[in-house]
Amino acid sequence: MKARNAKLIPHVRSRAVRSCATLGLLGAALLPAAPAHAQPAAAPVPPFHDPAGGHPGPQRPLLSVEKRVPADAGLPDPVPVGTEVPYEYEVTNGGDSAIRELLVIDDVAEGVSCPRGRLWPGESMTCHGSYVVTEEDVARGSVTNTAVASGTIGETVVTSPPDRVTVDLGSVVGLALTKSVEDPGPYEFGERARYTYTVRNLTDQPADGVAVVDDLVPDVVCATEELAPAGEPGDTTRCAGRYEVSRKRGDCGEITNTAAALTRDGRLRSEPDSATISVVRPCGHHHH
Repeated sequence: MKARNAKLIPHVRSRAVRSCATLGLLGAALLPAAPAHAQPAAAPVPPFHDPAGGHPGPQRPLLSVEKRVPADAGLPDPVPVGTEVPYEYEVTNGGDSAIRELLVIDDVAEGVSCPRGRLWPGESMTCHGSYVVTEEDVARGSVTNTAVASGTIGETVVTSPPDRVTVDLGSVVGLALTKSVEDPGPYEFGERARYTYTVRNLTDQPADGVAVVDDLVPDVVCATEELAPAGEPGDTTRCAGRYEVSRKRGDCGEITNTAAALTRDGRLRSEPDSATISVVRPCGHHHH
């Protein structure tokens, strides 16, 4: 696979629609949201008293973070499941006082490390983190994550505006997925809905490592993970999964969940497909 530079693309998310509760996993990847770099307009910065003894007055942003994938990351094209994506976070103190207890929080990458915990006025440092690509990411076609920096000036906590980066994983729509539920319900608590998924190869090349991810069904099992080229015997496989209706999760009314197919090498994905079941317990019902 050739190396690719991380490409920023508009952020696209989608979400399985539940009348009672929002469910995440793949659902966070499947309906449109704001563009990747859209940020709310910054509010005017109020006068700030420097705890170190400065005077009140208009201040520059106290703390900022710029997140990026290093230009020399050398990510493969396409990016397969299991690839570690590196991130850099340039943190800058734009205020007039030292900022202590600095840390960077990323909503996807864990364990972001910084070389030190203090920045003097006007000083910058680069922190590092990474994230491992999942099946859900490949099915989505991209990885989007957001980071903020925070620290303290005396007893005052300062937080940077968020910075968001989207990495295009290079997968293309080359699979067709059809999802259905055997019985639409209504279901009682503890009963299981059974889903079937049909995955078809649309390309003229074999598809290996085929998998299905569903935002509600934890384990989808396919008859085979290898598909022949389109139009040849073996270009389609059937998969199955189950979901247990749960009082603990607050299941009620209608539950719609969404799935997508992918190849683990990151080459192919499908458009998402959804199915809906009904639950005996209506939403808004309070159990006594």
